[in-house]
Amino acid sequence: MAHANLHHDLAATMIDGTHDLIAAMTTAGRIVVRDQGRIRQVGAPMEPDAHPADRCVTPFIGSPLTNFLPAIVIAFGTSLPLDPDPGARRFTLNPRQPVPDIPRADLGTRPDHVTLTASDAAEAVLPSRIRLVERPGYQTLGQLETTAGPVTLQGVGDLPARPGDQTALAFDATRAHAFGPDGKAL
Repeated sequence: MAHANLHHDLAATMIDGTHDLIAAMTTAGRIVVRDQGRIRQVGAPMEPDAHPADRCVTPFIGSPLTNFLPAIVIAFGTSLPLDPDPGARRFTLNPRQPVPDIPRADLGTRPDHVTLTASDAAEAVLPSRIRLVERPGYQTLGQLETTAGPVTLQGVGDLPARPGDQTALAFDATRAHAFGPDGKAL
């Protein structure tokens, strides 16, 4: 809050170099995400989370880190149907631009945008087994195993999950991202 108060009191343009994401997102009008000296993305405070420019941006946003799962691209153009696993249901994203003719992409989704659901539920995308569960206070963290790779889940409250439970994962298509072989967002 000290940065926000100072910015408000001075009513001046400020440039602040920080590793404190919370301070940056609460005080900045624009954020620049840099990685190894390269500018990866410039935008409004919530832009890197809502629309990361590439895979290098996602580790800077939030904790736990973004889940990445390999997926087969089923069709090209204005929608992006992904098949993350032979046992999975097709998952369609609406990318920001037409998708090039590529065979594979990585599906990226934040742990708080993953939900548990019944295996036969309409929204179920990927079968999973709960490996670990932690309940640090107001949230539940889960490590899940899928044939497409490990997935981390972060939910509010005490989710009904126990190690060994067979379940399925659902992803919020409006908040999931696809990244091409070059790491750039599709």
